[in-house]
Amino acid sequence: MKPILFSTPMIQAILAGRKTQTRRVIKTQPVGEFRNDGMFEEDGCYYLERLESNHPTEDYWNIGKPRYQIGNVLYVRETWQTVLIEDMEEIYLYKADGKDYSDWKSIYGHHFVWRPSIYMPQKAARILLKVKLVRAERLQDITEEDAKAEGFENIGEFSDLWDKLNVKRGYPFDSNPWAWVYEFERINP
Repeated sequence: MKPILFSTPMIQAILAGRKTQTRRVIKTQPVGEFRNDGMFEEDGCYYLERLESNHPTEDYWNIGKPRYQIGNVLYVRETWQTVLIEDMEEIYLYKADGKDYSDWKSIYGHHFVWRPSIYMPQKAARILLKVKLVRAERLQDITEEDAKAEGFENIGEFSDLWDKLNVKRGYPFDSNPWAWVYEFERINP
């Protein structure tokens, strides 16, 4: 199993059954123009066909292996906390549940601070996803249907969150980067 990170609103969309896709920037962006329908996979590597090329050896760009492959099971990392309750049983709490734990200090003597998702161990994961489809596409090729599968009402909402998460990394929505598109289904842990 491999880990995957999601923000709290995206965890809530997964739990509600609204999110079945995610997009992640391709680390090495292809240079030039390529056909979206000109992609093929060989031995786990994906290649894009150039629209125009003067060199037969440069007809395709190897965009590499996506982090997740079809059939992979992913455990979802989310903002969390662990506490020991009275009988010293460890329980996990999740920010996406939206519960107020501010009174826990007085009840359990526990200093309550949410832990970042990056530090969540696999044993604390409550959500497992199975990758059904992988493809590469330009970010702005997202359709309204895809935006809904991403857990949003429309492309505008998707692009707003995309920018919030990716502008500082140099990949705003307007730059139209190539991204891996992962379609998944939730499975029982």
